[in-house]
Amino acid sequence: MSVPQPQLEFPLESVSTNRTEVAPGSNVVLKDFQRELVHREELYIWAATRAPLDLVTARSRRRWTSPGESAGLLASAGLFRGGERSMNKQLALEDAARLITDGQVITIGGTLCQRVPAAFVREMARQGVRDLELVKPSPGYDIDLLAAAGCVRRIRSGIVSLEQPFGMAPNFRRAVEEGRLEVIENACPTIMASLQGASFGVPFQPVAGLEGSDIPKVSGFGKVADPFTGKEVYVVPAIRPDWAIIHVNEADVRGNARIYGSPVWDRLMSRAAKRCILTAEKILPTEHFAAQPELTVIPEVFVEAVVPARGGAWPTSSYPEYDVDEDAMWSYLERLSEHDGLARYLEESKSHDRSGIEVAA
Repeated sequence: MSVPQPQLEFPLESVSTNRTEVAPGSNVVLKDFQRELVHREELYIWAATRAPLDLVTARSRRRWTSPGESAGLLASAGLFRGGERSMNKQLALEDAARLITDGQVITIGGTLCQRVPAAFVREMARQGVRDLELVKPSPGYDIDLLAAAGCVRRIRSGIVSLEQPFGMAPNFRRAVEEGRLEVIENACPTIMASLQGASFGVPFQPVAGLEGSDIPKVSGFGKVADPFTGKEVYVVPAIRPDWAIIHVNEADVRGNARIYGSPVWDRLMSRAAKRCILTAEKILPTEHFAAQPELTVIPEVFVEAVVPARGGAWPTSSYPEYDVDEDAMWSYLERLSEHDGLARYLEESKSHDRSGIEVAA
């Protein structure tokens, strides 16, 4: 079987991840076609099997690829193997964590101590990634550990807490007080609005409820006039993270995922980020998702990698599989207060994280 040849190629880096594509420098909107994003060595190619619009007026900042060249790049990226298209996106935890590189902007799913992709967070700390920027309305365990490990240089958030009965996040607080971590203060709705702007493909997003607060001043938010009423409204900049890292209850190897219980910010994060990495309690056949597609919270088109990770949210909760492991949370806090406690904590949890086997509370 020969490698399928796309009929039309779009410019490199010519589209936005909100899935309404616009070629740069033009008002031509490309939609209603099958598409695949290939990421290898920072190269993006969007290949289409059908294009409904004339692109004569579209202009690109770079070159246009030929169908043959694109097919070769798709094959070298592993999307076509042996003449057939491969959709298996499974990676081991340590390999998926290597996709995160120094200086990138990330957003992490879950909230506080609920359904945090904790195994992935610990693996990033083990690998020593540096200078990350975390964008998340309500981080907890994730930012506390990443701050202790020196992985994050800047955070945009509305609240940071480990919740009751564990209190505040001491390692996060220490990093801020010592000047190792910059905080750009937000409210949870402003972070959501910034991610929503990125998901919509617009440069900023209006947000209400900031009147009387110092947050717009300290965070550099702006005001624009409502074109319909003339009234000024606050706007926040769109933030498009390089990666969304999300723990889910179920996924298939293609990247379709279900979340049971509240998805909190995760649906929005998956649409706002350039690419998404999933850690999953269970890997199930695609037929399971096709049977009830309305339950799919994150579809495969947004997903770059799927990590089998049973117990991947531990010691935070993953409803309905397990609750917060309170003993493990207290142990974490105690261990990280000790000299060399972080290194020992990461070493002790390595076998659990990399095997994907749930640790009993």
